[in-house]
Amino acid sequence: MKPKILVLSGYGINCERETKFAFDRAGGEADIIHVNDLISKKTNLSDYHILVFPGGFSYGDDIGSGNAMANKIKLNLWEEIVNFIDSGKLMIGICNGFQIIVNLGLLPALDGHSRNAALTFNNSARYECRWVNIKKQSDKCVFTKNIDEMSFPVAHGEGKFFADDRILQKLNENGQIIFRYIMPDGSPANGRFPYNPNGSLQDIAGICDTTGRVLGMMPHPERAMFSANLPNFQKLKEKSKRENLEIPEYYAPATMIFKNAVEYIKENFVNQVEKEKTNDLNKGTTYSESGVDVDENHLANDMIKKLVPFTFDDKVVSGLEGLFSAGYRFDRSKGNFVGQKIVCVDSEESLGINIQSVIKEIENEQGTPLFLTDYLAFGKLRATNAASLVLKIIENAKNKNNSFIPLIGGEVAEMPGVIKEDDFEIVIVFTYQTSKFKKGLIDMSGLEGDILTTSNDSVGTKTKLGLQLNLVDGLFKDMIGHSVGDVGVQSAIPLGIAMYVGHSPDFYYKRELSDSYPRIVQSSQLINLDFKFHEKDIYFKGQFDIVGSILGIVKEEDLLTGENIEEGDYLIGWKSFGLNTNGYSLIRKLGDKEKIDYNEMLPGTGINVGEALMHPHEDYREVLKNARDLFGKNLKGVAHITGGGIEANTIRLFPKNKKLSINIESLPDNLLFKYLQQKGNLSEEEMDKTFNRGIGIVFVVNKEFNINNLLEDYHLVGRVTK
Repeated sequence: MKPKILVLSGYGINCERETKFAFDRAGGEADIIHVNDLISKKTNLSDYHILVFPGGFSYGDDIGSGNAMANKIKLNLWEEIVNFIDSGKLMIGICNGFQIIVNLGLLPALDGHSRNAALTFNNSARYECRWVNIKKQSDKCVFTKNIDEMSFPVAHGEGKFFADDRILQKLNENGQIIFRYIMPDGSPANGRFPYNPNGSLQDIAGICDTTGRVLGMMPHPERAMFSANLPNFQKLKEKSKRENLEIPEYYAPATMIFKNAVEYIKENFVNQVEKEKTNDLNKGTTYSESGVDVDENHLANDMIKKLVPFTFDDKVVSGLEGLFSAGYRFDRSKGNFVGQKIVCVDSEESLGINIQSVIKEIENEQGTPLFLTDYLAFGKLRATNAASLVLKIIENAKNKNNSFIPLIGGEVAEMPGVIKEDDFEIVIVFTYQTSKFKKGLIDMSGLEGDILTTSNDSVGTKTKLGLQLNLVDGLFKDMIGHSVGDVGVQSAIPLGIAMYVGHSPDFYYKRELSDSYPRIVQSSQLINLDFKFHEKDIYFKGQFDIVGSILGIVKEEDLLTGENIEEGDYLIGWKSFGLNTNGYSLIRKLGDKEKIDYNEMLPGTGINVGEALMHPHEDYREVLKNARDLFGKNLKGVAHITGGGIEANTIRLFPKNKKLSINIESLPDNLLFKYLQQKGNLSEEEMDKTFNRGIGIVFVVNKEFNINNLLEDYHLVGRVTK
């Protein structure tokens, strides 16, 4: 169920379609409804979550902008409108819509719904149509989380905000002034034309009511959805082209206004309804029901991917397999030793201090920070929050020359039941270079290769199941297997790993994990680059998370970028015994519903279901080496099948015009997945998007390869299509 948005139409309103588009793209379901359909009860306002008064010229502005429409609503829909607001739902008025709701007394709503402000004639005494810069002034409003300065167009003849000194004082005291016009350099416009296009008192461009749920603004965010809408787009395009960067298709400040509203409704209305619908234990269980929103994760990844390239320098090799995974050209002339340092982030407020402290520590050891990776885990993932945190990391990760340190990889996770709903974990790892050796550094002098690769991820909520079953001893092996797979698919040789254990104050297994870690890392033939425990109140009682950052090296000519993948190429999978490290929130949900029994013997094996589920992530180093020997130059790409299943992990290797076709019948006959699907009443769709279905690695192989040469443990799982 999506949040429902009513976009009002009729009698001169003319911005309905672009407003509908903005809300639809934000994840809502918007309907354009004529005001007369509301009055006649053909459509019920109570069926919607957000009411929008779009821009336009209702009734031609003949008796003052927004006056006639406000009177029509006051006489025919007033009770429905007031009940709508009082029920906790949202309302936004843009341009003419702002004028309407001010005339109705819905803004600023300081003294009930009496009218105590106005939007009147521009100081220029003419219609002003231009782009302006505005800045957020308050965090009070639901619509404006995680945005700051932005550029939007205005188009009005009566946009000057006017109120007496008492009202203006209250608006300032209450934090109800949401936007002000500013100069291009970010300083206050102070009434100067054309930066303040209408002469608004105190440069006011938008206000909200006392609840923060009703917003009015004169600029048009719905007309600035695309980066190509920006007045300086051609300049940005040329600059980005020269710097080999990609301009995001969508303009983030505009899209986030609508996304924030949709997310608020999801959290406060839609999700509550969805929870009620899932009370029936006999129906099929889904990953989203377990508290993990896969769509929100994809949205977060899309937002972050558009931020990180701006940190890249000429040593970054982008486009490797992964979320936004990249490599880094290693210059041995600046030192033969490489290491990693973990940043323990205490809180969002201390983020900058924590980052700079580690950077200074590296520089004090005569080292040079090369790049960083990050890991963000949320109790409840909100894409806008994830993107905002990544932006703060970028802003604070600068070297002594005040240049950005490249952010070349990362992961976003949702950890229901491990991390408290409103909290989040941040783990940042810096890779650095030095000419001074010490324990815990990699000596690169005898190693072949010129590209450093890395991966930063966690074992996810498998930790929670491990605690429940008292089987935590294999989780470090999980982290190593997962990390080795992530860099192995880039043809890299894994060299060393750093690990972080975040945990609650009452975590029981700290000593056991401290004792086992050195032994497990040594047996993996990796160098221990860093290891830290960090106690935090963000974790539920007794819970913890394990995060790993691996470092590898590869020859640039051996990199598999996927750029030559074409229609008809084979998708060849290598088997996996179990889940590896993904899908455990759903597994725990099945256990909570008693659909699976962890102590039951798994049919066809000599172990119980709990032991099968906790089987460590497989180490694919030997598999990857043998596959490169088998396929040779026919090998075009390799995907590590983790969260999201076979399709989501494989398709990100492909050029944009290529897709894939999976043959379910060709998947291995996996006893564990067969048990989970049958006992959990899981649909094929749910199985596909949650689990690896018994395939740990997918190789993309030239269609000219003779597949009759495949060994027993390889499976032809699909083909590349257009």
